[in-house]
Amino acid sequence: MGTLVVASAFMVAPAAAASDWPMFGHDSQGTRVAESTAPDKMYCLWRTETGGPVFSSPAVVGGKVYIGSTDDNLYCLDGTTGSVVWKYACGNDVQSSPAVVGGFVYFGSNDKNVYCVTTSGSLVWKYATGDQVYGSPNVVNGVVYICSLDKTIYALNATNGNVIWKNLYTRVFYTLFPTYKDGMIFIGNDDKNIRALNATTGAQIWTYGTTSSVGASSAVVADGRVIIGSDDNNFYCINETTGALIWKYNTPTNILQDYVRTSAGYLNGKVYCGFAHQFTVLDAATGTVNASLAGWTFHTGSIEYSSPAISSNGKVTFGTNDLNVYLFDAVTGARLTTYWTSATVESSPAIADGKIYVGGDDDFVYCFAQITGSIATTVSIQDRPADTASGYIVGKQVFVQGNIFPGVSGVNVQVKYTLPDGTSYTKTVFAKADGEYVDTEYLTMPGDWKISASWNGLDPYDASASNEITVTVTGTAAAAAPAASAITCSASIASNGDISVSGAINPAVSGATVTLTYWKPDATSFTRTVTTGSDGTFTDSYTPDMRGNWLVRASWAGDASHAAAMSTMITAASTSAPAPAIPIEWIYVIVALLVIVVIAVVVLLLWKRK
Repeated sequence: MGTLVVASAFMVAPAAAASDWPMFGHDSQGTRVAESTAPDKMYCLWRTETGGPVFSSPAVVGGKVYIGSTDDNLYCLDGTTGSVVWKYACGNDVQSSPAVVGGFVYFGSNDKNVYCVTTSGSLVWKYATGDQVYGSPNVVNGVVYICSLDKTIYALNATNGNVIWKNLYTRVFYTLFPTYKDGMIFIGNDDKNIRALNATTGAQIWTYGTTSSVGASSAVVADGRVIIGSDDNNFYCINETTGALIWKYNTPTNILQDYVRTSAGYLNGKVYCGFAHQFTVLDAATGTVNASLAGWTFHTGSIEYSSPAISSNGKVTFGTNDLNVYLFDAVTGARLTTYWTSATVESSPAIADGKIYVGGDDDFVYCFAQITGSIATTVSIQDRPADTASGYIVGKQVFVQGNIFPGVSGVNVQVKYTLPDGTSYTKTVFAKADGEYVDTEYLTMPGDWKISASWNGLDPYDASASNEITVTVTGTAAAAAPAASAITCSASIASNGDISVSGAINPAVSGATVTLTYWKPDATSFTRTVTTGSDGTFTDSYTPDMRGNWLVRASWAGDASHAAAMSTMITAASTSAPAPAIPIEWIYVIVALLVIVVIAVVVLLLWKRK
C-alpha cells in the first residue's frame, strides 16, 4: 500500500493545455509529437545548473518544467527564466522522467520509491518498490503504470498509491515507459520479450520474442503498430492486436554500440528513430528509408538514450553522445541548428510553448527558443601567470581565458596582443561549450602588454569585444623575438571514407613538426604528427572508427625564428561505416570451444591406445 501523506480529497485539476508536454512520450501512446511549434533555429534562452548529470527527460505543463537530477532532486523550473520554483529531495538519484497529470507530478527514484507530489512540491503519497525506479510513469484513467528494477511493472491508484495490480517477471526493467493504447499496456523487458497486457487486470494478451534485451527502449503505438527497439540491434514493428511481426529494421552498428535503447517518434506514417551513429526516418508501413515518403538519414555521433521530439511545425530534435543537441526539418532532413554542450546528452527533449527543453550530462537543464532580432553579447577576459611562482617575466607564459555571454559555442574568438613596443598580433582560438575560450602566449619582452578579445558575432548574436587588460612583464628582453607565424588547416572526407587533412605554415618552414589533434564524435581525442614539406605544407589521412562530426586542429611549437601557432578548429562529418569489432564475449567463447576440442581429442587418443 502506498504511504498517503495528504489526507484531503484528491482534486482533479484542469486538463493539460494543448501546448504542454506532460510525460516522457508526450502522450500515453508515446508518439513524441507535440502540439506546440518548435523554433526555426534554436538558441539557448537559459540553462539552469543542478547538482549532478541530468538523465531525466522533462515534462512541461503550465509554463513549468519538471525534471529529475542525479543530485537526488526533482526540479520545478520556470519555463521562461529557468529559475528554480521548487525542488523535492529524494533519497537517491531521480533518473525517472516525470508525468504531470491532473495537477500532480508522478515520478520514480533510485531510492526505490514511486512518488506523487503536487505541482507546488508537496508530497501526496509514495510507494516503496523492491529496487531502484529508473522507469518513467504513464498516467491514464487514474492509474499510474511504472516499472522498477525489482523486475515488476506496477499499476498504482493515482489518488493514493495503492496497488491495483503488479506483474513480476524473471528479468529487470530499465528506463522503460509503459505505453498505453486501446485498453492495453505495451512493454519490453530484459528477458528479450515484447508484451501487450490488459491495462485493467495486467493479464498478458500477447508476447513477441526478440533475441536480446528490450528493457530500455519504449514502444510507440499508432495506426495499429507497436514499434520498439531491442538490444539485438533491431527496431521491431508488431501488430497491436495480434502480436505478429509486421517488419523489423536492422540498424547499422558502430564499433562502440550495437544495440537500440532509444524510443521512436511517430508522425504521418513515418517513424523517427536514432541509434548507434545515425538518425533515420522510416516508412512505418515497410520499415524502409523510403525517399518517396521523404525518408532521410543523418550520420552523427552515438545516440544512446536520447529519443526524438517532433513539433507541430515539422521540426525534430534529439541529443547525442557527441555532446550536441540537433534540430532538423522533419520532412527534408535539413539540419537547422546544432548546439554543442559540454557533455553527452542522454535526456530526451520536450517541445512546449514554442521552446525545446532537455537535460544534459553536464548537470544543466537547457531551454532553446526562437529569438527575433539581434542579441547583445559581451566578452569577458582575465589573465594569470602560467607559472604562478615566477609571475610575469620574460620567457614565461600568460594564461588568458574568458567567455562569450550569452554562451555561444563552436565559434572563433580573436585574442589580440599589443607588445610594449607598440606592435601587435592576433591569435584565433575556439570557444567551447558555454562560450569559454582559453589561450597561452609567451612573453618575449619586458613592459606593459595589452590584451583584449573579440568575436565577429553569429546570427542572431551581435559581435562584441572585451575590455583591454594590462600585464606588466619584468626581466630582460630576449636577444631577438621570434617572428609571428600562422598555420592553416582544412579537412574533407575522401572517396574511401578517410578524413583528409591539409594545411600550411606561413611563412613557409620546411621540416617542421605539426601536431594534429583529432576529436572524435564521442568527445575523446588523440594526436598525430606530420612533417612539413619544403613549401611549408603538410597532409594527413586518417580512417575514422565512428561516424559523426570529427574536429581537427593543427598546431606547431615554433622554432628559433618563428613563434608557435595554432589553427582554427575544423569540422569533418564522417559517414563511413567502421569495421565492426569482434565482441570480447565471442573471443572467450571461441577460446573455450577450442580448449574443449583439444581436451576431447586428447581423451579420444588415450582411449584408443587402451
